[in-house]
Amino acid sequence: MMMIQRPARQRSSSPKPGPLCTFCLVLLILSPSLVSARLQRRKNSFERFRKEYKKQQFQCPVPKPADKEASLLLRQIRRYPNMSLREFRRFSKAEVAEPFIIENPDFDSSVWKPESFLEECGDIPVRIDDYVQYCEEDDTCHSVKHKVLKDFNKWGGLAHVDLNKTNISTFGDMLRMQQTEEGKMLYLHDAPLSHYCPPKVAHLGIPKYFPRNYDILDWNEETFNSTWEEKGYQWPSIFISRKGTGSELHCDSRMTRFYTKMLSGKKLWRLIGPTEYWRVGPNPDLSIPETYPHKFHADVISPSFDEFPDLDGALVYEAVLKPGDVLFSPSAWAHQVVNVVDAVMTSLNFYDSQNLAAAKKYADEAEDESVGNEGWKAYFLPLDDPDFENDIPLDEYVKTQHLGHAAVPERLLDWIDLVPEDVKNFTHSNGDNALLGAVRYNFYNLAESILESIDDWDVNAKTEKEQATALDFSSQCGYDRMSELLKEYGAKTTVELWEEETKKWEEAQQ
Repeated sequence: MMMIQRPARQRSSSPKPGPLCTFCLVLLILSPSLVSARLQRRKNSFERFRKEYKKQQFQCPVPKPADKEASLLLRQIRRYPNMSLREFRRFSKAEVAEPFIIENPDFDSSVWKPESFLEECGDIPVRIDDYVQYCEEDDTCHSVKHKVLKDFNKWGGLAHVDLNKTNISTFGDMLRMQQTEEGKMLYLHDAPLSHYCPPKVAHLGIPKYFPRNYDILDWNEETFNSTWEEKGYQWPSIFISRKGTGSELHCDSRMTRFYTKMLSGKKLWRLIGPTEYWRVGPNPDLSIPETYPHKFHADVISPSFDEFPDLDGALVYEAVLKPGDVLFSPSAWAHQVVNVVDAVMTSLNFYDSQNLAAAKKYADEAEDESVGNEGWKAYFLPLDDPDFENDIPLDEYVKTQHLGHAAVPERLLDWIDLVPEDVKNFTHSNGDNALLGAVRYNFYNLAESILESIDDWDVNAKTEKEQATALDFSSQCGYDRMSELLKEYGAKTTVELWEEETKKWEEAQQ
């Protein structure tokens, strides 16, 4: 038998593993652990997201299962320690504004203790027409138990006290009566500090975030030379109250914004935005038709879900203010308050450039002639707000409301009577259109308003006298912020326009 011998099988010589192959080999060995680590990272990331989402879920109202107990959807009002002016202007823009609190941890509340008022101002006579108001414990105001309010015709659930029938004739009488069982529901509400305790006025300034109030804007020379006392302003007003007093749910009138600053004690605030009005039983003011409601039937501090089932899931902002806290509220936010302990607070209602349009719309619909001062005609003149490093002294605040203080040249005041659609056709005697005038005097807000409201505005129009564009002015004067704004809307200097025209001519010749 013939055997066929097969040739010996030769082993192929393979190259020794290089650094790359070694790396691949190590990667292959370690890949399960790498994949495992990657999955773990993803799992951890998802877990963090899930926890954060769970924490924020209250921000998005969702239907509750039938077996869940009815409740409000409470959101804590955001707090910002020592907020900068830039941050305030960003967060308070009309389109994004919601209530927020500016904290001042260094605030000294000792000067605002109720007993200090008694020592310094106890002999000041109480004015009969001022808001010394009384909360009837069983009917028209919150007791310590926060009973549901019944009298919806009283502003904020507060009834006026007939001081002629009481033993109250001085500020000290009222403060002493507040400490008795009979007078524990007395509430000095929204009263002028300049009358009740003039020595305290020196300790109270307007927070630097609120330098402009169009409601008292004026061009009168007497206004510029007058002081806070001579003007007789009601605001900033003072609130002095005992533990357990408060107000029912209401809105401040005339579409004003407001701030409130806690001077001593603590106060629980709950606010609800206009989109939630339907849940809280709005009671329109029939004397002012076609306007937003000022009063509401529901109670958002001690809610009755049987009486108001729509309160279930209502989005309510909440905070307990402590001394030094400044609460900012946008227009038309309803609010309800209860004093957690004896409390002293100040407040100011105002119009700034962010709520002028809404305020004017309200005034037009309500035919409210009480707001027809120069400030209302200036609604299209969004003045730049002056910057202050600290609280504004009251006399300085008065002067800030003067158009002369705002550096508005007299020859520009005729713009005040214009409405936006007329501005496009406006030309000043010196050849400036509205935008050129705004840029010349560095009115950034006015320039931004013109560019935003008129789509086909010729941003490169030239003055008749200097033949200069808006960007020429802002660049030569060093208005860097204004220059950036103009460039966003395609503005060019005269040189740049000339170069463009030259380039087009050269291309046409080829």
